[in-house]
Amino acid sequence: MKHILSVNVDEVGDNIPEVVSFLSRNKIKHLELRTIDGKNIANFNSGDLQVIQKQVVKYGFHISALASPLFKWYLRQPDIIQSYDSFNFPCLLSESEKREAIDRVINNALVLNCPKVRVFTGLSGGNPSVEEIIADESFKYCLTQGKKKGISILVENEPVCNVHTFNHLKTLLSGFENLNLWLDVANLYQLDGKISLHNLEALLPRIRHVHLKDFIIKEERIQYVPLGDGDIPWREILYFLFKKSNEEISFSIETHMPKVKVAATQKSVNFYRTIEKSLYEHTN
Repeated sequence: MKHILSVNVDEVGDNIPEVVSFLSRNKIKHLELRTIDGKNIANFNSGDLQVIQKQVVKYGFHISALASPLFKWYLRQPDIIQSYDSFNFPCLLSESEKREAIDRVINNALVLNCPKVRVFTGLSGGNPSVEEIIADESFKYCLTQGKKKGISILVENEPVCNVHTFNHLKTLLSGFENLNLWLDVANLYQLDGKISLHNLEALLPRIRHVHLKDFIIKEERIQYVPLGDGDIPWREILYFLFKKSNEEISFSIETHMPKVKVAATQKSVNFYRTIEKSLYEHTN
């Protein structure tokens, strides 16, 4: 099964023209979009996106996925608002504002010919509840609209949200047949520790997009490093995903290393390509 390597634009530059040379040099044709010139993809309207779409076509790129902030908000008013990486999107919205954001993001995916949109599961405030997101009417609305418009809705496991562990994911995915998985392996490692391939295999039929990032624990704190330089056994995991998945998966590099983002992303691309090449040579 052929898989896709993509790069989140803001992990390399501020906008599409800035990243063209890097992507061309690495023969990468697929982009993940989160922010453009510091503006969250969820804050663009269809008119704004015409410029981006023209750039995508001009440079021969494809959009693998929109890394939207949908449901990285509080499902209800919290006692305390905690800080988190918002990427310039609010965490408190009215029900009508939530639905407007959902409609806008799904429409943006259509404008950009993008097949996948990421969602989260509501900020937990330190008290995660899978049941709360399962019962949330806006979440159900998002899945319904995605299905109606032909856009695949993918849920990401995120430590600050209601669904962030392996067991949480199993429970949520079992409740919605038209919901697939935007897997962040590093987030699972951060919370669950080492993950068995047996557990990963249980999620495999629903995995459609994977974030590639790595870290080490230094002085009891997470320190992000290029892919392959950290504690996560990415060689084993990538071999497993390449060989076992029957679905096309888009892999996207997300280093979380803003001070050296281009160098870190380059090193991560090199590591991924080494694994990909060795698997190809082994099977041919």
